Amino acid sequence: MAKPAKKEVSKITFSKIETTIYIAILVILLFVFFHEIIFKKGFFWEDFLEQNYPCRLYAARALHNGQFPFWNPYIFGGLPFFADAFSGVLFPSNLLLTFAYVGNWLSYYVVEIFIILHLLIAGIGMYYFAINNNLRKKIAFFMSMVYMLNGRFIVHLTHTQMIQTFVFIPFVFLFLQKGLNRQGLKAVYSIVICGFILGLAGLAGYPQAVLIIIVGISLFTLYHIILNPSKTISLSSYFFLILIICAAIIACQYIPTYLLLKYTLRGEYPYSEIVEGSFHPLRFITFLIPNFFGTTARGNYSTYFGPGPYYQYWEQMAYIGILPIILAGFSFYKRNRKQIYLPIILVIVSLLIALGRHFPLHILLYKFVPFFKDVRTPAKFLNLTIFGIVWLSGIGLENIISIKPKARRLVLIGIVLSIICLVLIFFLPKQVTQLAKSIAVRDIIKSIVIILLGVFFIRLYLNNKLTKNYFLGFIIALAFVDIFAFGYKYNSGDTDPEMYWGANRIVNFFKSESQKEMIRVNIRSREGLILPRNIGYVQEFATIDGYHPLALKRYITSSQILDRERFFTLMNVKYKTALDSTTNRLTIKPREFYLPRAKLFYDWEVNQNPESLLNQLNKPDFPFDTKVIFEQNANIERPIDLIVTNGTAKITSYSLNKIKVNVETQSPAILVLSENYFPNWLVRINGQVSKTIPVDYFLRGCVVPVGNNQVEFFYQEHYFVPLFIVCIITILASIIFILSRIFLVKKQSNL
Repeated sequence: MAKPAKKEVSKITFSKIETTIYIAILVILLFVFFHEIIFKKGFFWEDFLEQNYPCRLYAARALHNGQFPFWNPYIFGGLPFFADAFSGVLFPSNLLLTFAYVGNWLSYYVVEIFIILHLLIAGIGMYYFAINNNLRKKIAFFMSMVYMLNGRFIVHLTHTQMIQTFVFIPFVFLFLQKGLNRQGLKAVYSIVICGFILGLAGLAGYPQAVLIIIVGISLFTLYHIILNPSKTISLSSYFFLILIICAAIIACQYIPTYLLLKYTLRGEYPYSEIVEGSFHPLRFITFLIPNFFGTTARGNYSTYFGPGPYYQYWEQMAYIGILPIILAGFSFYKRNRKQIYLPIILVIVSLLIALGRHFPLHILLYKFVPFFKDVRTPAKFLNLTIFGIVWLSGIGLENIISIKPKARRLVLIGIVLSIICLVLIFFLPKQVTQLAKSIAVRDIIKSIVIILLGVFFIRLYLNNKLTKNYFLGFIIALAFVDIFAFGYKYNSGDTDPEMYWGANRIVNFFKSESQKEMIRVNIRSREGLILPRNIGYVQEFATIDGYHPLALKRYITSSQILDRERFFTLMNVKYKTALDSTTNRLTIKPREFYLPRAKLFYDWEVNQNPESLLNQLNKPDFPFDTKVIFEQNANIERPIDLIVTNGTAKITSYSLNKIKVNVETQSPAILVLSENYFPNWLVRINGQVSKTIPVDYFLRGCVVPVGNNQVEFFYQEHYFVPLFIVCIITILASIIFILSRIFLVKKQSNL
């Protein structure tokens, strides 16, 4: 009786070793694919350089210094930081970067490596998902490699929040599938893990991705309910349990984000903007020829000539290589067709939604499914399409190995596909640049070569002229070469971030001036930028400029309507960027007059119309340096004697979420900070807490009584504390339940 047990143990051990080897190879392939980044011959660019790295640095610095980054005072006159879901402050890997903050700096290289390693999550998840679907390990490895390096992930790698969420799709569906196919405690165990993973993924800060994954979960669950109508209640319960666990984890992030949106320019979108990123029917060409319409690699947008602006290149990208598409066709040879129904449903539904304005399904969902109003760019559903196609390609490859279907028409299909690719050369627009045309032609030739080689190897195997291991080896190698040729250089920009964000003469000047007194600076003129847009919160000095999708509406509106110099004065701007007429170069110019960061006012008027208010504030004869405008009556009496209107306001402490001001006045006064008004900022005056009030439409203020007053402005994120407690309790409870289940299974196996 002992011998079979030993054999069983040896099989399990070999299986673990085999899996470890495949995962190690995935790591090696990542290393090869991103070798330019790893050897610092290239650098992530676009949003990663301009927004995501500053965000990671700011969060790591704040947490390292013992402050929670609710507010960012350094750009656009100040704006919420944590409430912007894109900040992803609570996402586990982002929290780990706090420990990489060394010597007052966060290595850009470390952040790049962290993001690259997230792709490994996608690969490992796809590997185990394939194993769970009874596909052999070599095929699981093929699927994991293709999914890990699919073109959509590659072109969106600089959009870190999106990647950090979508890479968890295979793990979410792995445990969802296990839960829906199991019963009792085993099912609950898998469902809890599914909800737990989805919740953690949601903390990365991309709500749209979570909603898209939930659509996939809904399709999975509905499919199983149709197959097993008697289990409708239990299966529906599992679905809602996933949503409850996920919601409990992400509520502390998403509710502040939801409340923030109405104060930003992105509060509401017309349907025309929501479907702007619809997958265009012409882009089906790019499933075979990804760069047929040019490319945006390394930030070179000039070669793109496809449907929509240049950024539609990456929004509508869905390239997974040509071989997976061909192999997916073989999935239909399966004797048990039920195995392919679910991935086919996932592919078809997600692709039809991705078409957006080009197919009626999206408008129907938009009108009748509430959350669809919050999902911009329908092409994001291509993430589900890619997952489904890779799944089908694995089934197709398994069919080739196990069934060996007759493929008399395979050569013909290869020839037809090659001819289609070749003919497309003649459909390139005449006005296309020579560089764009050469990129398209080169891509067409590459596609034809891959098609013919793929068909050749499949044909050899089906004719018994190639062994199974050699066949799989050639297929895997060819698929990697295809994806590698497409994307290995895509993210390798030329801008060294350490130089880009490092201190220079102008930065050092601004920082030294800011240490002398609290001021803001302007780094953008009509002619351009003298420093990177988000340099303020990288190097810690206050600017009125920046790069951020959720800038406050009041601030942006004021900056557009008010006279430029008047706006600068109100915003405490001491230095501005201007064009030197002599040298024709941008330079820094001091401004003679600017309001201090904290100032007392004794004269005011009320204007309840915001548009009229700004126009009134903008009048040349309006004494904006001595008089302010309220939107409603304030609880304050005007001083009778102007002699007593010479109080003082001195900022004694200034941190991210708290500002202390010592105010001395002989008459009730209005204390105004050259800081953005936002309702989450409260004020404590001599121990009494009240709301701040908007002054001059966009500035933060309060009324102070006679005497020496200790005034403290502090940021309070509504509902955060109780929701964060719920998040922590849910995470801990999930972990305890999962670990207890694992311990119980091990204990039973040892008995």
